[in-house]
Amino acid sequence: MSPMIYTIHIPDKDTRIQFAVEVKNLVSTCTTYIPGATKGVYTCDIGVQATINQKKLMQIEALINRRGYRYSIRKSRANSASTF
Repeated sequence: MSPMIYTIHIPDKDTRIQFAVEVKNLVSTCTTYIPGATKGVYTCDIGVQATINQKKLMQIEALINRRGYRYSIRKSRANSASTF
């Protein structure tokens, strides 16, 4: 699977933190970080980076869709991780 960056728009900061924790719990190994401004539409304040399989990606996308969050996907130039 090629590296991708998901930018998820969650207006409430506490909800963003809770969502990042839920995503982190879905993947076995990951890193969290506080990124700087990006070239995307939004700047984010929480990041979760992980290498995942298609099944985990589908679970995370289902979580995003169940919550009704808006998101965008772009290909990353990074080596091998999907970033949420």
